[in-house]
Amino acid sequence: MSLYGVGLNVTIQKILLDLKLHLTRQGGLGPRNLARVFRNLDKNQNGKLDIKELEAGLAEIGFFPKIVDLQALVKYFDLDGDGNLSHAEFVRALREPLNPRRRKMVEKIFRSLDRDRSGVIEVIDVSTLFFLCGSSTSSQHLRHLKTQRREVRKKDKRGSFGRLLVRLRRSCR
Repeated sequence: MSLYGVGLNVTIQKILLDLKLHLTRQGGLGPRNLARVFRNLDKNQNGKLDIKELEAGLAEIGFFPKIVDLQALVKYFDLDGDGNLSHAEFVRALREPLNPRRRKMVEKIFRSLDRDRSGVIEVIDVSTLFFLCGSSTSSQHLRHLKTQRREVRKKDKRGSFGRLLVRLRRSCR
């Protein structure tokens, strides 16, 4: 199987399927389990997985892919080109797509938050939501959300509502 050219997508899909099946047996592909797995793999706690951490960590949970397969996986999902997988890149690689009912619900929520219909949820929209829900937000928290939004824009020029909501959920913990 070729790792470059036509066979790359096939190779990546096979590796992902094998890894997803293994992780499903280890607790599932939900956000909490993926976050737990990422934390366990990230031995140096820098928020990124390099090839060595990925190889060693996956071996600890009984998954033994070839190093060349891991390199292909990292190269394919490494959006910022730093040679590592960030938490967001890791989740993007492994998460399951939303079913149609849930996607419709998320799109409806996104549209309700995107008051100016720009396709981007602004910090002011989020702070208004917190205020309406009776929660207070600190200026530090809002600055963090603004930074997260900038990262989403840099990495995903399409302004994906799913990525923004994942980051929003993570930042509100």
